[in-house]
Amino acid sequence: MTIVVALAVLAAFGVLFTRDVFRSAHDVTTARQSEDTSFARMANDVVNRQNFVDSSLVTLLSTGSSMTRPLFAAQLSKLANEVSSWSTAGAQLIVTGADHQLALTMEQLLSERSVDFATLLGVVATKLALPFATPVDPTRTPQVAQQNLVATSRQWRSLQYSLVHGPGRVTLLAPSAASASIRLGSALANLVASPLLSVSRGVAITAVRVDPAPLPAVPGTLLLPPVTSIALGITVTNTAYVDQPVTLLITWTPIGVLGRPQHETLTGVVGPLRSLALVPRAISTLANESATLTIGVRGVATPIGMSRTRTYRVKVSG
Repeated sequence: MTIVVALAVLAAFGVLFTRDVFRSAHDVTTARQSEDTSFARMANDVVNRQNFVDSSLVTLLSTGSSMTRPLFAAQLSKLANEVSSWSTAGAQLIVTGADHQLALTMEQLLSERSVDFATLLGVVATKLALPFATPVDPTRTPQVAQQNLVATSRQWRSLQYSLVHGPGRVTLLAPSAASASIRLGSALANLVASPLLSVSRGVAITAVRVDPAPLPAVPGTLLLPPVTSIALGITVTNTAYVDQPVTLLITWTPIGVLGRPQHETLTGVVGPLRSLALVPRAISTLANESATLTIGVRGVATPIGMSRTRTYRVKVSG
């Protein structure tokens, strides 16, 4: 009787142990299936983002000649911002992937492709003189970038079925390389020849501030109170969609024996369709001094209806 009871107890323990082992194995499989599915969802999202940039770049190169400079630049900047976010996406792949080597390989391919796309976007911006960030690797040529896109697309494609036999049974997507087939030289030449995308540079002086404020006088004349110096603030406006270097010249030429000539040159870069405030050194003055104050922007075309030179007859009160 004792032997029978013992055998029954052992049999019960055996059933429980088998059930626990089966349940544990099932839980591990379920967890791995969830990991694979989650990784595949993230990896495929990364591929879709790459394909969006790839197809959008092809469209931009093919039809961009019908866009205005600001619109074209906005589209290009949108793609550049997307590419710059891939480093974060690559890091997330490594954290999420159950297969560390697979995740690491994809992250490395993604990093390489981000440099290639950034190179192509940078070349387009440079050809059109658009304000744009420097590519990640300025030594990489567009031809090499296109070749790399084809090569990395093939490498990524070889990873598509890495998880198909796992618990998740997932198939991974592969990135395209349509922009690698574009004849870049011809496409850029068409964009450069577009009247809508051409640069029409123009800079003007749009405001001059004098401190202390001049007394009432006829236009073109600055009647100043008896002070020993005056401060100027000059606003220069860029009327084109391009980063525009400017050189501002300020000349103070005494009329008569009082005072001394004074000159200053200021430089800066005015952003596209923006204004820049420049503040030169204070100009020394004497009581009863008369002078001519000339302010001019050098080397840039004058927009229609605007001026890049301001000349004033100055009289300092005694």
